[in-house]
Amino acid sequence: MNKNKETYDGVSYNRSALMIVILLGAFCIIMNQTLLITAYPTIMKDLNISLSNVQWLTTLFLLVSGITIPLSAYLMKQIKSKYLFLTALNLFLMGVLICYFGPSFNYLLFGRLLQGIASGIMLPLIQTIVLTLFKKSERGTAMGFVGLVVALAPAIGPTLSGYIITYFNWKTLFLITIPLILLSEIGALLFFKVSIPLKQSKLDIPSVFLSIIGFGSLLYSISLVSTKGWFSKEVLIFLFIGCTVIISFIVRELKISNPLLNLNVFSYSIFSVSVFLSAISYIALLGFESILPDYIQKVHLESPIDSGLILLPGSIVMGLMNPVTGKLFDRFGGRFLIPIGLTLLSLGTFPFLFITETTPILFIAIFYAIRLLGISMVLMPVTTTGMNALPNDMISNGTAANNTLRQIASSFGTAVLVTFLSSHAQTTPKQSLAIGCSTLAIKESLEVVDYRHAFAMAFVFCIVALISSLIIFRKKGPNTKMR
Repeated sequence: MNKNKETYDGVSYNRSALMIVILLGAFCIIMNQTLLITAYPTIMKDLNISLSNVQWLTTLFLLVSGITIPLSAYLMKQIKSKYLFLTALNLFLMGVLICYFGPSFNYLLFGRLLQGIASGIMLPLIQTIVLTLFKKSERGTAMGFVGLVVALAPAIGPTLSGYIITYFNWKTLFLITIPLILLSEIGALLFFKVSIPLKQSKLDIPSVFLSIIGFGSLLYSISLVSTKGWFSKEVLIFLFIGCTVIISFIVRELKISNPLLNLNVFSYSIFSVSVFLSAISYIALLGFESILPDYIQKVHLESPIDSGLILLPGSIVMGLMNPVTGKLFDRFGGRFLIPIGLTLLSLGTFPFLFITETTPILFIAIFYAIRLLGISMVLMPVTTTGMNALPNDMISNGTAANNTLRQIASSFGTAVLVTFLSSHAQTTPKQSLAIGCSTLAIKESLEVVDYRHAFAMAFVFCIVALISSLIIFRKKGPNTKMR
């Protein structure tokens, strides 16, 4: 038992127990991102709402989470880690209870808003805690366990949801996380004895408003693309507002002495490179993730729960491999690991360019697993590489900046790939009349072509990431600070 005892800043604590506590809390919150998706049809029927309305349960969650992440860097410097962790858990718990007892859809939305805030605090917080408490030579393994949670939690969500709504009321989905949240809170009270170093500073209110408006408008504009299209007035207006305000936010953060988010982290070249590779990899990963279940359900006519089970083995592979790749990172670094991972990601994506209506499900599951095996060798090693280049007092800003750009990248990637799926929606009937064929047959044929085009774009992102990594890691020992 003593071997698990560590000392940080003069305080003795059980590091293994603390890791279990924070990963358990993170698991509950991250799983909730995807927990409701399978239940959409049931919720729509019970509450008599449209698909566009019910999708706000996920859109709002991700939007608020993306807005909160930039603020987390400031909060981590002002509030002891234990209390910030408990605050995130309690906000999430409040959201769960409001969703369960709320009598209308508006209560559901408010509950999801609170859960989104908790999510925006939690992921940067646990990454910063892990990176702060572990030596650089141990960070790969530790971040591998974080990666295990990040990989498995959202994958388990839809499958668990499908099982629960088959046998219980859909509101039961909100109850299943309560015991785990309470267990994590008790564990935090017992084992959370250390904190990220604090640095009290005055909150810059204009920066807060610029951050909320800028990142909120940008993420909202991207969320509209799937239904409105890239060139709709609403998308262009919010995209312009978001980009303009974010530029103002960046200019202000670089000028003032008490920035909300210290953007000087990007003066470290290795960190900047890692963020770029992470963003491109997330586009390739999550854009693909958003359309593959759609293909399985619409083309192969599988149920949502079955599509989740088909993809679950790949997610398990990714989750279990994360600690392994973390150990490999600690031993060999990311110079070879990351390009190998991106090669596997590319090889696993390429066969999807040739899918048809009769592509075997086993084929899909195998190559999906290969993709995620590659991703397990990329995401956490890339993140750890970047964070290792930063001084400890800048890690909280680094995790906030990295997660913010990841959120934007994943939303952008999803929007780009989903655009292909509606590209023939209006032309199908006309084409069917012109050549005298079955409308249904042509629609099915064009639908599969659209999926191929979307997967092809995902493959392009994979190749861009791979080539970038080969160029970046071509030379040994690049400078960690850009002059």
